[in-house]
Amino acid sequence: MESSVFPVSSRDIPVFARGFYLTRSADQVVVPETYENQPLGDTWSYFHDFLTSPSVARDGAAFLVIHGNFESLQTFARDQVAEVALAKFRKNQQDFYEFLDDLVGRWAMFVSLDGENLEVFHDAFGSRVVYYDELTGDLSSHVDFIARNRGYVDLGNGTYYQAVSANFDQTKSEHIYALIPNHRLSINGEAVETRRYWPRYENPYTSLSHEQKIEKLMTYWGSVVQQYTRDYDSLVFSLSGGEDSRANLAMASDYLDQFELFTYATHRTDGESYWYKSIRKDYEIVQQIVGMVPANHRFMFREESTLEAEPQLSQVVDINTTGQHGKWLLPLYRQEFPGMRHLHMRGTLFEIGKALYHDLKDQGELEDMKRLFDLHSRKSQQDQALKDAFFAEKVARLELEPKHYRSYLPSDIFYWEMRQGRWFSETLNESDLAFDSFIPINCRRIVMLLLSFTLSERRASFIFDELINRTYPVLNFIGKNNLKNLYEQVRDSGRVGFYTVPSRVVMHYSSNGAQYREAVLPDAESTFGIPRGKFTEGNYVTARYVATAPMPRAVVRWQSPYQKAAGRGVFEYRVYKNGILMLTQDGAETAEVTEFGIGDLRPGDNVQLEIRVLKSQQSNSWPAASRVEMFDVVSL
Repeated sequence: MESSVFPVSSRDIPVFARGFYLTRSADQVVVPETYENQPLGDTWSYFHDFLTSPSVARDGAAFLVIHGNFESLQTFARDQVAEVALAKFRKNQQDFYEFLDDLVGRWAMFVSLDGENLEVFHDAFGSRVVYYDELTGDLSSHVDFIARNRGYVDLGNGTYYQAVSANFDQTKSEHIYALIPNHRLSINGEAVETRRYWPRYENPYTSLSHEQKIEKLMTYWGSVVQQYTRDYDSLVFSLSGGEDSRANLAMASDYLDQFELFTYATHRTDGESYWYKSIRKDYEIVQQIVGMVPANHRFMFREESTLEAEPQLSQVVDINTTGQHGKWLLPLYRQEFPGMRHLHMRGTLFEIGKALYHDLKDQGELEDMKRLFDLHSRKSQQDQALKDAFFAEKVARLELEPKHYRSYLPSDIFYWEMRQGRWFSETLNESDLAFDSFIPINCRRIVMLLLSFTLSERRASFIFDELINRTYPVLNFIGKNNLKNLYEQVRDSGRVGFYTVPSRVVMHYSSNGAQYREAVLPDAESTFGIPRGKFTEGNYVTARYVATAPMPRAVVRWQSPYQKAAGRGVFEYRVYKNGILMLTQDGAETAEVTEFGIGDLRPGDNVQLEIRVLKSQQSNSWPAASRVEMFDVVSL
């Protein structure tokens, strides 16, 4: 049944589109008429929207439900995934977690072995958001779905910050929390609690060679696109002038005949805001792309949106999502792709492969996350002491101490779980009134691969450029968020030089009086430091460059994240030219780029940068401090 707690819901403009509501007290909740009830045993009622066809596995009292779109990197047909997942959950927890790591898409999973106690999981980025009521154990895809049923009030800005990224699992309503990526929710009787279940071990891909990483990434990503084009109809794809959609286009290039592509644009040429300038630039760049790529593409123009004439649509959007993300697009989407049965392939989450929140002062400590929290909560009028207490409470509640991260950086975890896991999921709740969405990299296995690349590679967007180069290389020639093509950018940069690549990075250390040498990174890596467990006096790491062409006025450059007066005398950097010591610099002297001229180089000449330990240290922060983020030799 339906009451005045919701706007009128219809199959044309459904309230809480593609959503769900799980409860143990079905007689006390109201759901839109567009929802169906599917009892799960004697305890739980699972209400879902008519647009969603859940996958359900049952075995006696046990059940497992997958709500949303999904595919698996493991070799299981889509209609077998729920049954396989339930069997793994029953048999071996670690096998079940590995199975989740390979599950891609936008989904939420509800599983119980006794029909009463419930465990809840969702996709890697939490794009199928799950909200829960700490008092009743009710679950929903929309925070207002619970709040309106239970009569909860908004907290206001006293404890809820304007930037959702700063709220961790907090929502605008009392007693309602969001399930954060990489966490599971357990409902056992009256107890409702979350626990972190990832990461469970060090990143398994950091030890792979560059080539092996790229090959695995291409295999996994290609498998995702192949499976989605096989199992889903009516696929659409948003194309912009940036790199993320360019990589998506390249990786889906073998299946473009199964996609309808679109770009939103403007007829205006006089708009001076950043937004108008940006979409005008997109319009010009996309015209170049579709001129050389055979695709079914169309432009949608801002001025043709009819949102102002559709008050019911606007009203429903306002309760479907916790913020405004561009709802003017909905009438355009719904006009071009009617019926709400389309599936939209997006590239919005690709930033995780670019280390956007990392800076050179990131030491892998909790302070790095606190700095990001302060940045996102800066508009709050709340006293700093209260903000600090809020941060400390959330760190403990969500197990955010760096000891839980293994080899992953706090800046990556914060961006993944708080920024992408909170803000982005709400943009999808908005666009659900037009189509469902999936992101090809929304899979923990793929994210681990992306995070295994060096910071210098990620910050330079190397990964996506390389994928484009291997699948549709001409797409790298057109400028990315730049009207100039690649040649024009190089030509106009005013800089010409010869760059070398590292031929070898070697760790030198002693053990029981014996001397050892071992490669610590594969060829072509430019990020390196003293490994953990090896920060012992006398140990050192060397990276060597060999000139392959004449290099007049050669300059060696490097950058380290560490600068601290109290840290002097612990380690140092040394520069050698053909084995001759040219420069010594304390490791704590500067976090800025160091440039040192070493004269002319001839083919075969070599330059080495050495990181040498002067005093043994036990803390794991010292290996991070010694890390060199950038090292190259250039002829100016």
